[in-house]
Amino acid sequence: MTLILGKSVATAEQLSSYLLSVNKTPKFSRNISVKEFCQLYIDIGNKEGVRGDLACVQCFKETDNLMYGGDVL
Repeated sequence: MTLILGKSVATAEQLSSYLLSVNKTPKFSRNISVKEFCQLYIDIGNKEGVRGDLACVQCFKETDNLMYGGDVL
């Protein structure tokens, strides 16, 4: 079992490399790079005591690697 509490193991570079390997053109509502997006998860996770890398990967999973573009019914 992987614990959600603690420090990130994966880096923002690793997370962004993965995302760009499966989605070449992720879109964000603000002007931010993929690496900056991933770093936000790590930084906020560190402040909250949660593994930001796992939270970021969960985001990828729930949004089909940021390709999701509709409403949930």
